[in-house]
Amino acid sequence: MSSAQEYTDFLFAGGGLAGLSLACQIETAFPSRFQMLVADKERKNSNDRTWCFWEKEDNPYQDVVLRQWDHLKVEGPGWQRILDIHPYQYKMIRSRDLYDYIHRKLEGKPNIRFVYGDISDLKDLADGAQLKIDGVPYRSRWLFNSAIRPTVPLNHPRSLLQHFKGYFLTSDRDVFDPGIPVFMDFRVEQGNDVRFVYVIPFNKRRALAEYTVFSPTIWSEDAYDNQLRHYLENILKIGPYHIEEEEFGVIPMTDYPFPFRTGKHILHTGTAGGLTKASTGYTFVNVMRMNQRVVEAIRLENQPVPASRRWHFRYGLYDSILLDVLCKHRYSGQDIFRLMFNKTAPEKIMAFLGEESRFPDELRMFATFPQLPFIRGFLNVVNARMTRSVHSVFSRSG
Repeated sequence: MSSAQEYTDFLFAGGGLAGLSLACQIETAFPSRFQMLVADKERKNSNDRTWCFWEKEDNPYQDVVLRQWDHLKVEGPGWQRILDIHPYQYKMIRSRDLYDYIHRKLEGKPNIRFVYGDISDLKDLADGAQLKIDGVPYRSRWLFNSAIRPTVPLNHPRSLLQHFKGYFLTSDRDVFDPGIPVFMDFRVEQGNDVRFVYVIPFNKRRALAEYTVFSPTIWSEDAYDNQLRHYLENILKIGPYHIEEEEFGVIPMTDYPFPFRTGKHILHTGTAGGLTKASTGYTFVNVMRMNQRVVEAIRLENQPVPASRRWHFRYGLYDSILLDVLCKHRYSGQDIFRLMFNKTAPEKIMAFLGEESRFPDELRMFATFPQLPFIRGFLNVVNARMTRSVHSVFSRSG
């Protein structure tokens, strides 16, 4: 059978976190039941990113969690707090470890194939979906896309980029506390952005230090290096150190409505499907939740379409309001986080940021924020949503 005639149950456009983990969880839940094909430009075998996240229960990839902690440190100019985040644990996974783990589980299975090349021409069909890999068409009953992201319009009013550069480094002396990662350190020049450093310690001398910025545009490479070195040498004062490895990344922070579904048979996942949390840039836990919903839909309905992609719709509103406040410079992002960390119990902060909080707890936290900037943000977001809804109605009627 030629490639042009191949037909699978599930086709994954993208072999990163979203595509690989979903293929693995479908195969784990339904061993050898489905024919699957995972496509990507090339096999991922390097550490292209590090995922840090928090959860109460172990996720399906606990075997590759490199470190985990139950306390975090946050600080800024003139303040510091140690957070006991129980019942949550803060965890770290390096992407290379996850990719290798899933490939070991899936490669060699007769019902699963990996194909590498340029992905293009995603198309919904009457009886399935199709894409092309290096110009060759492949078809399936269902297609999950995490490789091709929609373009956010340049004039979208609530969009930022989370961009960061990190060093995996070793100091010549004991300077890190391996029991407490630095979740956010705002003791850096803020400019008109939100800027902080997080430090993930592996032992007393080795750590990942990552300089992070929320802003409309990315920086030059030298700008990250200058700021990160200044932090290490003048704020942490770690003394001589050696850089073992570097990483760089850009994550969209936007409430632009990424489509969940295109036609009947194409579903979007990962960042392409709007699973990156707009206000923080976190993706890992949302991908795990969506994978679980897809598996449950297959089990109950014999099709992989969950009822919805959001767990609680109000969090989308919260994300939009915070983005509006930050994009319009209504209030300092550093001060928003300072108020949050100093006036709310740690486990309630983690529940809120992880979209697991209770509404009464949210209201109590919101009461600690300055009211006018957030009221203005709320009104602006609601007005924009109403305008978009009216425009959509008239577009359909026309």
